[in-house]
Amino acid sequence: MGAVAAVEDMVYIDMKDDRELQGAPFVAFDSDHLFFTMGVLGAHVYQRETDRVALALDSYVTMGDGYRRSDSPRFRGMARRHEHIDIGVALELSWALGHSLLSVQQDVSGRSKGMLASYTHSLPWPVGQVVVAPTLRLDLMTARHVEYYYGVRPEEVLPDRAAYRGRQALNISGGYLLSWMLTPEWMLYQGVEYTWLDDAIEDSPLVARDHLVSGMLGVTYSF
Repeated sequence: MGAVAAVEDMVYIDMKDDRELQGAPFVAFDSDHLFFTMGVLGAHVYQRETDRVALALDSYVTMGDGYRRSDSPRFRGMARRHEHIDIGVALELSWALGHSLLSVQQDVSGRSKGMLASYTHSLPWPVGQVVVAPTLRLDLMTARHVEYYYGVRPEEVLPDRAAYRGRQALNISGGYLLSWMLTPEWMLYQGVEYTWLDDAIEDSPLVARDHLVSGMLGVTYSF
């Protein structure tokens, strides 16, 4: 348990704030069979660990954000884009070259009907009580997902908002996560991430950025 504060650029144009600041309590648990962290509820399907390699296969359920027309003047006359509920699987591998995570998730809410796939690789580097982990992440979005959240339908066209059909997108992110063990129970986290947006998202008339920057600061207590 603990608390997390995060700030991130807003991807859509003309939002009330260019950046969103969020702070919230943080509760997580991880047992032999179930886990919950950062809005993701899942089950451990398979785990294996040796002296050199740790492998885990998990299944999970999570929810993604949508938007209302009141969120930005750019959305006037547009239908609401609802939050999506996804079911996914994730494969984690800890080995000599760092920590790798591959996940694939499918919308089951019937909203976007899209699929997301993500690959993250981090290389933890211990320095005393601090661990610095440079991180690279690739996020693949199917055309259906991009169409639903960044597309403009023919009936939503305005003089300053052209029709737009989404297509498959691949965002690339780089950053770091710093973990500092204050005591055996208390941990302090700080991270920054820079995301290059794919042209399929940048070209949308709802978007006026080619990149996003986010940062987080958190503290946790482990029982």
